[in-house]
Amino acid sequence: MKNGWLIEQNHQEVIRDIAVKTLTELGNVKTIFISEDDVDELKNIVSEVGFNSDDDTLVVNGEDFYQLSDADKMEKIDKTICIMGNCSVRHKLLLVKYLKLKGKVVLMLGERTSDGLVIQKADLGMYINTWSFDYLIGMLKLGRFICESMRKFIQIELILTLASWLINLITVMIMGNAPLTTLKLIWLSFLVTFPGGLALFSGQREDARLSVDKHTLIMKAIWRNIIVQLTYQIVIFVVLQCKGKANNIHSEFIIFNGFALCQFFSILCAREPEKKNIFNGCRCNYWFWAACGIFLILHVGIVEGATLVISDNMQVEWTLWAVCFTIGVATCFFDWAGKCTLQYIAPIAQYFAFASMCTLQPLVSE
Repeated sequence: MKNGWLIEQNHQEVIRDIAVKTLTELGNVKTIFISEDDVDELKNIVSEVGFNSDDDTLVVNGEDFYQLSDADKMEKIDKTICIMGNCSVRHKLLLVKYLKLKGKVVLMLGERTSDGLVIQKADLGMYINTWSFDYLIGMLKLGRFICESMRKFIQIELILTLASWLINLITVMIMGNAPLTTLKLIWLSFLVTFPGGLALFSGQREDARLSVDKHTLIMKAIWRNIIVQLTYQIVIFVVLQCKGKANNIHSEFIIFNGFALCQFFSILCAREPEKKNIFNGCRCNYWFWAACGIFLILHVGIVEGATLVISDNMQVEWTLWAVCFTIGVATCFFDWAGKCTLQYIAPIAQYFAFASMCTLQPLVSE
C-alpha cells in the first residue's frame, strides 16, 4: 500500500492496545486524529491509548490549519500533523483534500452523520464501531500479503518468460532450431501460473511483512533473483542443446524436464525473495505443499504418459529423471549463492562509495 494515511475521529472507547501496536508497526501508515473536541482534551486521550503526543508541533487547531497558506498546509500535512482538534466539517474536508493532493491514500473513519461528506471525499471510508479497527488492521495485512504474493508471482513468471525466450533465441541463432516448442511452453505456463500461483498465494496473512518501505512493485532483490536464475538456466540449457546433438532424444528430454523442474524450484525460492532460508514458515503451510505436489504429479504424469504412447510402452530411464532433478535443485543453490554474494558485496560497495565521497570532498572545496 503506497503511503497509506489513516484519519480517525471520535475514538475514545474504540482504540485497543493491539490496534495501536499494529498501526505503529505498519510501515508508511500515518494516523491522524481529528475531532470536534478541544485540542488539550484530544491530546490527553491520544496519550492514554499509547500514541506519543508530547511534542506540540504534532498538534494543530482546526481553524489555525484553515488559516495557513497552501505551502504551510502541505508542509504541516507531510511532516508534523497528527492531531487536529476543534474541527468542523469544513476543516476535515480541507485536510482530506490536501492529503490527496500530496498523493496519499486516505481512509476516513467516522461515527456521526455529519461525517458522511468527509467519508465520501476520502479514498475509502467507513463508520466506526467496536470492530472497525480489527477489520481495518485485517484489511491492511491482507493488502500487504497480496502485494508480497504478487511480487513473488511476477518473479516466477518473468523467469519463465525471459528464460524460455532467450534460450530459444540463442539456440536458434547457433544451431537453427529451438528446444522449447510452443506446446511445451503452453504446458509450462499452465503449471507455473496455476499450481505455482496457488503455492505462492497460500501463505498466512500474519506472515506478511508489516513494515514495507519499498514503493516499487519489483524490488532490487527480485531483479537480483531473476538475473541469477536467468544466467544459470540460459547457460545450462544452451550448453545441453549444443552438446546433445549425438543423442537428440535424451537431450530433448533433459532440456524440457530440467527446465520444468527449474521453474518448480524457482517457485520454492520465490517464497523468500530476500532471505536465504527459503523454507522458513512453510512447514505447516499445507496448501503450499499440496500445490507443489500437484505441480510434480501433473508434470511427471503427463511426461510418462506421453512417453508410453509415443515410444510404444517404453518407460523413461530413472537416470534421466535424476539428471533433470539435479539441474532443478541447482536452482536453489544459485539462489542461495546470489543472496550470500549480495550480503557481502553491499557493505564493500558502501565502503568504497563513502571513501570516494571523502576523497572528492577536498577536491571540491579547493
